[in-house]
Amino acid sequence: MTRERLLPWLLGGADVGDHVLEIGAGAGAATAELRKRARHVVSLEYDHLFAAKLARRNDNAGVVQGDAASLPFADRTFSSAIAVLVLHHLRSREQQDRAFAEAHRVLRPGAHFFAFEIPDGWLNRVIHINSTFVPNPGRGT
Repeated sequence: MTRERLLPWLLGGADVGDHVLEIGAGAGAATAELRKRARHVVSLEYDHLFAAKLARRNDNAGVVQGDAASLPFADRTFSSAIAVLVLHHLRSREQQDRAFAEAHRVLRPGAHFFAFEIPDGWLNRVIHINSTFVPNPGRGT
């Protein structure tokens, strides 16, 4: 679903450039498709086990275990960044704000940040009953 429908819809015909940051890669649903679109993709994942599994599947290429609110990358490194269904997993709106600021810091001038999130609602809260769910009210540009 992510690879075949969501990602093409989210990115459209946009040029993601040569160096893409995938924030919250999880199990890697978007990783393979991003690697078709960019020469170099760095997949950031907070969860150590998910990061280790993704690294094994990708021959350790471009997988980094880290926090979206404190990115371990130099300023102006990436041509674009993408966050699919990850921001609501950050533990507070303050962490979300830090993640947006960090994404802005590591993006080159003129770069794009693509994000897809789920809306607040009872169903999404029930689905996340055993995990963090902090809805993002669409702040930021």
